[in-house]
Amino acid sequence: MKINKYKQLGKGWHNDNIRHHNAKKYGVAGGLYSLKNETVIDFNLKNKTHLPVEMSVYVPSTIKDKQISESEYNKRIDYVRKQLSMWFGGYTSLKATGGYTMKNGKLIKENISEVVAFADKDEFQMRKPELIKFLSKLKHNWKQESIGLEVEGDMWLV
Repeated sequence: MKINKYKQLGKGWHNDNIRHHNAKKYGVAGGLYSLKNETVIDFNLKNKTHLPVEMSVYVPSTIKDKQISESEYNKRIDYVRKQLSMWFGGYTSLKATGGYTMKNGKLIKENISEVVAFADKDEFQMRKPELIKFLSKLKHNWKQESIGLEVEGDMWLV
């Protein structure tokens, strides 16, 4: 494994998100990470599959400001897991607490599940229209103002 060109990001809470994201993404801990747009890790893995596109769908546990049943929430999560697995070969899901401000100004705090999948660039580009259509359908069926889609650290509200 070859790691090159690091930059010290510094200490403190304001850098934690960057450090944690990079530790998760590059498998390196300790606060030293690559400069943007440079090769960070060369694993020298010939004939292996590289899936550089990381995406997450945020599954809500509410309809507007009302909590749904645990069984309905689990059905939502399973539905997203199955679809991402069908398109991209697998998933990882994480449970968390999230919040957002509704269009009417009301702050909503809810349980969410982040369903994560990885893809190569060509597969992601090919599936992107289907993915957006799928999320738009979920938004409508689940009576949401939007569904969160994170791709490579950028959040999209579909």
